Order: sequence, then structure tokens, then C-alpha cells
Amino acid sequence: APKRLSGIDVEEHLDRTLPLSLDFVDTSGRRAPLSRFVTGERPVIFTLNYSDCPMLCSLQLNALAGSLGKLDRKLGHDFDVVTVSLNPAETTERARETEARYRGEVASARDEAGSQEARGAGSAAAVAPGGWHFLTGSKANIEALAESLGIRYGYNEARKEYVHPAVLVLSTPSGRISRYLYGIEYQQKTLSLSLVEAAEGKIGTSVDRLILYCFHYDDSEGKYAPVAMNI
Repeated sequence: APKRLSGIDVEEHLDRTLPLSLDFVDTSGRRAPLSRFVTGERPVIFTLNYSDCPMLCSLQLNALAGSLGKLDRKLGHDFDVVTVSLNPAETTERARETEARYRGEVASARDEAGSQEARGAGSAAAVAPGGWHFLTGSKANIEALAESLGIRYGYNEARKEYVHPAVLVLSTPSGRISRYLYGIEYQQKTLSLSLVEAAEGKIGTSVDRLILYCFHYDDSEGKYAPVAMNI
């Protein structure tokens, strides 16, 4: 690996309970402990990115927004997304711009999918206000969250940019780490089944549970694969 990627990695901490008392700031400038988003009601997708990232964050968040807009699960109702900025100097105003951008991306993807599905009930309400939260915080709290998630990142002084892996971390409604999804492409089926799994049966229909029974997560492929014996 290039020298600038030395030490950049993910150490999976499956079933670890997240530090819900960690304090951040939301895009309205209000105090935002993680416990405000992990409430025991629905799963949460966590990402660590930052607004002025030159490339990787945009690729990752664009792909996530596109997938979220096409899910039959409702953002802000069936699950939430929390993106914490890696940059402790990022301002609330800058985070607010980024939040508006990606909520818009989700809405655009929903509308595109809705051209075919809007006649049904699923796609029309795919986005609920406040479903994707962008937070800023102190260096100490960002590092504490990253350590808890198992995400190892760094700062390249010469390039003035943060170096980090592209990964989504899903937590259960109670705040335990359930699944890691890697890369800058997120298949709808994998994302949807990961949410069903993370929710421990608290969301989804009988059909969802049947599909989850027939598809198990394949670590080598990073996605859900059919289990012939179960089918």
C-alpha cells in the first residue's frame, strides 16, 4: 500500500456497544449526543466523512444516497443515517450545506425510482425529514467514536486532508455494531437485508424475514448470497 495509507484500516468490532454519551453538534448548532439518534427504536447507519474531502467522501456518500433513495425502507422512519465529520475544524454551516446536498441526492434518487414505483406506496415516502444527520465535534470525540467503530484514519499534513477507509457501520436499535459494508457501491439488496438484520426483526415484513432466512451474509463477497439448503 502507498505510504499515505499506512495504518488506515478497519478492525471490526461486531457486537460492541457504541459510546452513546459522546457529544457532537448537529447542523442547527444544538448539542447532539449519539443517544439522540440511537434510541432503541430503529437501526442506524454510521459513516465517518468530511465536507471538504477531495474525492472519496463524495464517491461514498453519493453512492449511499443513490441506494437510500431506492430502498423500500423509509429513511427517518425505519432507520437513520449519522455522518460524523472527521475534521474537528468543520463548521456547523459547512456541515449544514453538506447535509442539504445529500438529503437532496436521496430525494432525487427516490424521485427517479418513483417514476416507476410512485404508483405503489413504497417509494413516495422514502425520505422523512431528519433521517440523515450530519454532525461535527471535537477531535477527542471524533477519535473516540472512530476507535469504537474500529475505523483507523489519519491526516496527511502535506496534502491537508484526512485519509480514511470507505465503510458503513450498521448498529442495532440499542447501539450494538451489527455489520460493516465496504467500498463505494452499496447494492440495494445487501443494504436492505443488513438493515433487517441490524433491526433484529423489529422492522420488516414476514417476506423480509423469509428472504433473510434464504440469504446469508458472505464475508468473502461483502454481500448477501443465497443459501441453497434453506431455499
